[in-house]
Amino acid sequence: MMQEKFGKTFSQYLNEHRLAYAQHLLLTTDLTQSEIAQQSGFNDAAYMNRMFKNAYNLTPRQWQTDNRREE
Repeated sequence: MMQEKFGKTFSQYLNEHRLAYAQHLLLTTDLTQSEIAQQSGFNDAAYMNRMFKNAYNLTPRQWQTDNRREE
């Protein structure tokens, strides 16, 4: 039902939101990747890294380096 209405499965929808929150944490905190994974709802950092790389073609660290503003 959700896939018909939104064009994606619940898992895809959930992972998109988890990744968006992980991006927010990467930009706004100094948490470790393990802490970010945990706070974003991923079971572990390795799984978050795989999902992140699949979605953005960058690791979380690469994305953070490219997008974090200098203070």
